[in-house]
Amino acid sequence: MGAGAGAGAGAGAGAGAGAGAGAGAGAGAGAGAGAGAGTGAGFASTPPELGFKVWALDYTPDATGKADLPDQIRSPYVAPPPAQPVLKHFPTGDWDSPLLATEANIEFASQLPANWGALERWLTVHDKTWQDVSPSTTSPTTKGEDFIREEIGKLLELMQDDRDRYLAEIIPQADGVLFHYMGLLGMIPSRMPWTRTLMAFALQAGEFVAMHFKFQFKRVRASTLCPGLLPPFGPPRHPSFPSGHSTQCHLLSYVLLQIPQIADRFGDELVWLARRVAINRERAGLHYRSDSNAGMHLALGVITGLMNWQTETQVRIGVREPVPSDPTDHFRDFTFQPIQFACPKFSNPGPNDGLLDLAQAEWTRIVAEA
Repeated sequence: MGAGAGAGAGAGAGAGAGAGAGAGAGAGAGAGAGAGAGTGAGFASTPPELGFKVWALDYTPDATGKADLPDQIRSPYVAPPPAQPVLKHFPTGDWDSPLLATEANIEFASQLPANWGALERWLTVHDKTWQDVSPSTTSPTTKGEDFIREEIGKLLELMQDDRDRYLAEIIPQADGVLFHYMGLLGMIPSRMPWTRTLMAFALQAGEFVAMHFKFQFKRVRASTLCPGLLPPFGPPRHPSFPSGHSTQCHLLSYVLLQIPQIADRFGDELVWLARRVAINRERAGLHYRSDSNAGMHLALGVITGLMNWQTETQVRIGVREPVPSDPTDHFRDFTFQPIQFACPKFSNPGPNDGLLDLAQAEWTRIVAEA
């Protein structure tokens, strides 16, 4: 799932409700298969309300031969002196959110090379059991192959028991998961541009991390080993481990949980939604459970580094992860590893000009107005 704006506007006026795998929210009825999880803008970085305009189709002169359009050209500068370029009057808050998040993600990405090793240590032994080539104690194969066969068996059960009931949400979540989050939060993006930008940051950052480890581990998709899983689309033509959707959605939920007004009202639901999206990818036969777990653990590492948490207790409180009570629930099985990302463009409490600080201010205002 990309973090950019939907690319499947079709021939309509904006990206419609997404008749394919994409999802958009524009003024028209485009039927493209859009990709990306942007603002729902139908024209790259254009807000939906500034989408296609029907008056752009005809410039035929009127009966007197005069062009039927306003043609006054104004000065590129504004008064009073000293003259300022008109371009400076585009408020930053009006920029397309994924573009606005890019500067913070450039800063985040610059911190990654020095932290890949520390981030990988957030992956548990269970996450990587599929790589174990030591002899199995119960079969003539390896422990890793036994593990993979067990995982695929569980995917077959999910296919048979769950897929038909969940497919209606699996398809739009492929590229439009942000709409699930905005719906849960009751967000109107135009009233909360910095929150939307913060969300774009989380999706982009999660994608950077997931893709790095996909290149590193190059795990084969489950449906390649078991074609009978019959994914309803795809599978994607890139490696399976970790799940990109799990990495991105868990990081998105964990970032949003750092806004007190959101955590108080939607905390449990945000954790639930990230897990639901991740497991839906398993229901579709696109990911193993260990892919989903790995994505969640990597997201824990990223948010720990961004927030500079120093203990496991801080992590569990910060992302609402209780002490594990079920030893089979590997979503909650992790060991704290120190890691730090110096990203003031993400959070800069002094001047309050990081994305998280600006989003927190929005929610303070919104709640005060309620």
